[in-house]
Amino acid sequence: MAHVAQTSDSQIVLTINDKIIASTLSGKKEAELKPKSRSNWDMAARSHKISLANKSYLSATVLLHEGPPASVRCYILKSLQPVGAFLGDLTIQL
Repeated sequence: MAHVAQTSDSQIVLTINDKIIASTLSGKKEAELKPKSRSNWDMAARSHKISLANKSYLSATVLLHEGPPASVRCYILKSLQPVGAFLGDLTIQL
């Protein structure tokens, strides 16, 4: 799991029926994510911004399997921190 996250430069969360079974997130971020997952991520495969532990991420979900015996989802969170730093540097240079 850590290798996948490192290769993709993202955080990865796997769930079965909305229960986290594997994650590259810290325990604090994982706990903060639990109540947000159903309400924010059931909007098909569109990406959206989410905040965990005062860090912003662009997030998306992929439904890996639906239906009996369980629904399996993969959540992908890409940190927006490098983008913010780049835009801040760009603004200073202008």
